[in-house]
Amino acid sequence: MTPRRVCFVVENLLAAGTELWLSRMIESLDRRLVEPTLVLTDGSQNVARLVASCDCPTLVLGLRTLKSAKLPQAMWRLAKFLRQHAVEVVQVHHADPTYLAVPIARICRVPSVVQTKYDAGYWLRGADLRLHRMLRRWIHVTIANCHACRAAAIEQERAPASQVVVVDNGIDMENLLALDPPSVESIGSHPRIGMMANLRPIKDPHSLVSAALLLDDLRNCEFRLAGDGELRRELQKRIDAAGAGTAIRLLGSVESVHEFWRDVEIGVLCSRSEGLPHALIEGMAAGRAMIATRVGGNSEIIEDGVTGVLIDAGDPTALAAAIRRLVGHPDETLRMGQAAREAVASRFQLEAMFRRFEDFYQRLPATSSALPAPRAALEQEHSTASAP
Repeated sequence: MTPRRVCFVVENLLAAGTELWLSRMIESLDRRLVEPTLVLTDGSQNVARLVASCDCPTLVLGLRTLKSAKLPQAMWRLAKFLRQHAVEVVQVHHADPTYLAVPIARICRVPSVVQTKYDAGYWLRGADLRLHRMLRRWIHVTIANCHACRAAAIEQERAPASQVVVVDNGIDMENLLALDPPSVESIGSHPRIGMMANLRPIKDPHSLVSAALLLDDLRNCEFRLAGDGELRRELQKRIDAAGAGTAIRLLGSVESVHEFWRDVEIGVLCSRSEGLPHALIEGMAAGRAMIATRVGGNSEIIEDGVTGVLIDAGDPTALAAAIRRLVGHPDETLRMGQAAREAVASRFQLEAMFRRFEDFYQRLPATSSALPAPRAALEQEHSTASAP
């Protein structure tokens, strides 16, 4: 079987989120089936150690923005790189890599252009939405990590349903599955409620702080928020003003996911929009009962009342009530945690994910498709947009 030559395009490699998922993918793909290359459109935040040990040719373009004067040179370098490595599949992640790499891939006649759709497109509007719709004709397949993201691609970007597939993600859960479950005593007497998320508006950490402040009757609860972001200073000021600094702790970025979940009895993810969040799967793999908002892929992996609790987004009162319920019924909480672990233990293992993607790449065409040439497609888009 001939290995498929796949080029992944992303802004940076980070030790979290999609970027961490991608670095693990590159490290672990079977080179007999897939020969990866990597393009970082920015590269200023590259965590080199994530791919240092991999046999993966890498191009760093140094574009902090596509408005950079370096854009023409970067386009030429990208085209040269794709031709040099005879790339058969270009897979783009996020907006700027999509806008840059999709047209260049078509100019270079790359046989397959793949887009990832790992969020519900909460940010996709205005010029971004128009660009995504325009580029659709040059994208052969969109990979979504849940059915909610698939539906968003079809509805927002007008992607043909036949061109959007769901391929489950995976996480490294070996250490998480080895964690002992919390005790009934710790849940009922001094529960620690944890959330792992970037401190950004879309993750809505303010709702967790509001819920914590509503739980005056549960004075023994401790709340731990792991993650960093633009809201950290604002959240800390609010916590300090309420005199809740010992009960609500902002931990910042944490290096060990399993150590975080080891010290937490109940998990929370109160995002306003999601794809299929790793933090939720990690908490479930750790055997913790999770409270999550009913958005994106959350409801695809949590069965309300069985493997966790689902609440509406932006409702601190409902979040406080869910926490009170789990703290007040430790036996039920333990059962939910065990059921959650069983639900994700096999489906979201890393090795299973690698095999799914290897099979996906092998099924893509190895010769150029009959999609229209870039110039013809652009002219068609322009004439359509100009029509009365």
